[in-house]
Amino acid sequence: MAKYFEAISVNPGYAPAYYNIAVVYSEFARYEEALKYYQAAIHHNKFYFEAYCNLGVIYKNVGQLETAIAFYEKALAVNPNFTIAKNNLAIALTDYGTKLKTDAKVCSLLHYKISQISSNFPHTHQLIFVLGCGARSYRLLSKSPCI
Repeated sequence: MAKYFEAISVNPGYAPAYYNIAVVYSEFARYEEALKYYQAAIHHNKFYFEAYCNLGVIYKNVGQLETAIAFYEKALAVNPNFTIAKNNLAIALTDYGTKLKTDAKVCSLLHYKISQISSNFPHTHQLIFVLGCGARSYRLLSKSPCI
């Protein structure tokens, strides 16, 4: 990795050096550092579709599917024939669809439980508020229409 840093010292605008440093950091799951260097590579070459794709991989690895999808789409906007980005986008969209289905099932279960409880408790609206706040704070239903 020392040679990549040396390349940057010789030519601070050399995007492949930033990209390769990011790849090394990614391999060791040092995602914060990797993100920084992928962004630097893109700063120096806005058409660096591999860097966009790899940013998508990092965001998918940390569970941020929407952000991952956005970066895969950026990679494909630059290079529509980039097969790796196409495959990664398909996987991320599938995972996102599964997540939405799971969220909908949780939402449905909450509605069912609330309807069962509401006849026994006079302050059901308070229960609904507490469940809603708890679900949002744990990001279970952050984008769900149920609460």
